[in-house]
Amino acid sequence: MASALFFTCLTCSMFLLTIPCYVANQKITLSLYYDSLSTSCATFIVKNLAKIFDDDVITILNLRLVPWGDAYANKSNNSIVFCQHRPDGCKLNSLEACAIDVMHDVNKHFALIYCIEFLAIEGRHKDWETCFSSLGLPKKPTLDCYNSSNATKVSYLILSTRIHDD
Repeated sequence: MASALFFTCLTCSMFLLTIPCYVANQKITLSLYYDSLSTSCATFIVKNLAKIFDDDVITILNLRLVPWGDAYANKSNNSIVFCQHRPDGCKLNSLEACAIDVMHDVNKHFALIYCIEFLAIEGRHKDWETCFSSLGLPKKPTLDCYNSSNATKVSYLILSTRIHDD
């Protein structure tokens, strides 16, 4: 029977990074709940989390990103009522959730999220569309998700799945 140890540390100002560690032959699940326009979250993703790709640590991890942030939602009509970083924060959280949903390859959706968060650090988050072309990633599937009524549903699904799995 596999035993699990859970390590939790505060990062991204009030968001939890949860690392359940499992026995050999199983990947370690690393879940990061973050806010797309939080400077501390963006800095953590760009300067710290990205290292797991540089050092091939990703090969032993199941990386689960949850772009929800400090948002309050109305489940009865699937709408986000308030985001800490106002409409831009809601937009990027939903956009990143859609990228995770449609790009099943962690290397691809992390690269896009890294690019968007890098732009956020520089105060250029409104240039997020340039990330698709600079990375050679198709924009249409992510934007189709985002522009549909599914964007909030996808955010809910990612959030609820991650909470119940952790």
